[in-house]
Amino acid sequence: MTAVHLWNTQHDLSGHLVRAALSSVAARHPMESRPDDFAVLSLRDRMLYRWSEADRETRALGERLLELLDVQFTAARTELGIPASPELGEPRTGA
Repeated sequence: MTAVHLWNTQHDLSGHLVRAALSSVAARHPMESRPDDFAVLSLRDRMLYRWSEADRETRALGERLLELLDVQFTAARTELGIPASPELGEPRTGA
């Protein structure tokens, strides 16, 4: 079973970045209900980008991108005087 997200955009997608993002989603999805694969179908170029195609470097990129987003969100909350969000725990990495 593959969970597929249809993506319609004006610009071509970066397969490397898409697979990195899919890896982050897969790592955080509960193992007991996780599909066999996650994919994005780009309607623009009819490319299917699959999580299962991500190598170790790509999976690490996905984690680094999320870390960068966390830093940005923390900075925004601090700037706006909003309390920090609670820790969500470590990602599941059963992949």
